[in-house]
Amino acid sequence: MMLVILTYYYYYYYYYYYNYYYYYYYYYYYYYYYYYYYYYYYYYYYYYYYYYYYYFYYYYYYYYYYY
Repeated sequence: MMLVILTYYYYYYYYYYYNYYYYYYYYYYYYYYYYYYYYYYYYYYYYYYYYYYYYFYYYYYYYYYYY
């Protein structure tokens, strides 16, 4: 009977720590997933920002130049 109880606790803690590390790595990759997501999001945001910035810059430049 003692062996059955020890075996039960063994698997219980094994299961417990296994899930602990499983969720740990899960949130770890989850965190970095959103980290890179927002990284590229702001990257393209500023990319288009400067794109339109220079677009209107040259637009007004030629506008005042030719008119």
